[in-house]
Amino acid sequence: EIGVRLVGSEMCIRDSRKSVKNVVARNVSENNGADGLVFFESPDNLSWDNKIRNNAKNGIRMRNSPNIRLRGDEIVDNGMYGVVSYTASLEGQETRDTTYDPYEQRASFDIANARMGGNKEGHFQIVNNEHARLQGLTIFSTSLNIFGGDLESVSANLYEAATSGKQSVVIEQTYTGGAERMVKDSVEDADPTPANAE
Repeated sequence: EIGVRLVGSEMCIRDSRKSVKNVVARNVSENNGADGLVFFESPDNLSWDNKIRNNAKNGIRMRNSPNIRLRGDEIVDNGMYGVVSYTASLEGQETRDTTYDPYEQRASFDIANARMGGNKEGHFQIVNNEHARLQGLTIFSTSLNIFGGDLESVSANLYEAATSGKQSVVIEQTYTGGAERMVKDSVEDADPTPANAE
């Protein structure tokens, strides 16, 4: 079953205090000229069982969006990274009434049971995140740089743990200069099938 097939236009959730607790499930976003799925200034959202492939830029791009959950997505053959999560100041970049529609420079995400491969610059670029949790990933192109951004220096260790299926990896405070702390935990429930996405 496919919810929505997007070709030539990215799927974007952004810029609203009310753009929270969305479920993006069972869609195809492919062959777009930019990113496949975008969360901008939109916390507490879920991407579940989407096919995000062959987009010119990134598969999933998250800016100033904490507590994003990614479950069972296929993220392949994108022109840049598979998943990008970062913070940025919007001052001077966009027209935005920050009194009416405020945002925080915060980012964090939790990804489980994703299938990733062929993303040309690497599978993850994680910059200035409060934390990131990775579990049960299937990565089928090991020749690429798996992690960019703040985690490039620990890419090999993270790859082994995140793809083992026996551990989850929790990265805390990925601020510039490398991951401040990396924790390997025992597997917890990855919540692969949220009830509200059925």
